[in-house]
Amino acid sequence: MIRAGRVHLVRTLAEVAEAEGVPLGSFKNKRLHKRPAYPKSLTSVRTPLFDGEQVDAFLNGTPGPSLPAEDRPDDLLDRNEAPALLRLSPRSWESYRHAPGIAEHVVPVKGIDHWPRQKLLDWNANRPGSGHGGGRPTGTGDLMPREDLAPRIATLLDAEPGITAEQAADELGVHEDTAQRALTALRAQRVRELLDQDAAHNLGAEQVSERLGYPLRAARNAVVTAHAQRRAAAAAPYVESVVDALQEDGIPVLDVPGITVRPGGVAAAGIPLGEGAPAATIVWDERYGWRTDPRQPAPVGRELEAPTGPGIRYLAHGITPAPADVVTAVRDRRTGTKRPRTVVPLASEPS
Repeated sequence: MIRAGRVHLVRTLAEVAEAEGVPLGSFKNKRLHKRPAYPKSLTSVRTPLFDGEQVDAFLNGTPGPSLPAEDRPDDLLDRNEAPALLRLSPRSWESYRHAPGIAEHVVPVKGIDHWPRQKLLDWNANRPGSGHGGGRPTGTGDLMPREDLAPRIATLLDAEPGITAEQAADELGVHEDTAQRALTALRAQRVRELLDQDAAHNLGAEQVSERLGYPLRAARNAVVTAHAQRRAAAAAPYVESVVDALQEDGIPVLDVPGITVRPGGVAAAGIPLGEGAPAATIVWDERYGWRTDPRQPAPVGRELEAPTGPGIRYLAHGITPAPADVVTAVRDRRTGTKRPRTVVPLASEPS
């Protein structure tokens, strides 16, 4: 619980670690926030928040201020404390938290949703119940607009770099898969920025985990994805040159979606072709080069092995053949192979 009037003092685990000059990963691994007499977290959720005045007093070796003991209307309650106040089960709270009368009063503090005590009590006094209409709460559901997801995930990640998709989904009221995709993308973006800033040291997963505070497994996945994003960016001009060559030769191209990085760190692009084209889709995969695919859209970069089957031809030679050679191979259905002539294993990343 965050007592009334103290929101401006709240600090995240990353902020208290920075105040001591300790990398967040080391701070967490050494459990420095669990030292005797260290201020207790203000939240009942897994992501800890701390009162800055209490932390400063601890670091200065002076007695810390006691938090107010009296409940006040503007106290902020987290997602465990709120249903406890209202005597609701956690499952019921997950529905009611998105209902009118509650949803508009949410107060995010360092990425953690809170609700003012009095707003909760006011809603509870007037909520539908037995003898008052009953039924399911209206206005429930996923109220997180897509454009709001990334900044909210960023705030959560700032507050708790080790946050899981389950925790993020619980905090934001979105599906766990949605939270996982957003976390994966943002961690990879931040790792890529770190790698760019410190290119000389060829950082691996352990160093990234230490610098950013991510769990080692998450750091390893983010490093793999970040390196794949680099390769995708480097290959993008080449793929665009092939698309240009196709169009100049009169082969209709429906869309140019660009290179994406698939799970596992594979950079690939699927180019859907228009009516009358020699194939439904042509795919570039950094492991196998170019191929045709009869599907539209074609699954791109998800395969553990080179796909084979009717309508799939591997085109030209190498991973990046000349655009003109790709065009010639697309047009001539007699050319190509059932399996890739070249297979380039993904480079192992430093760990």
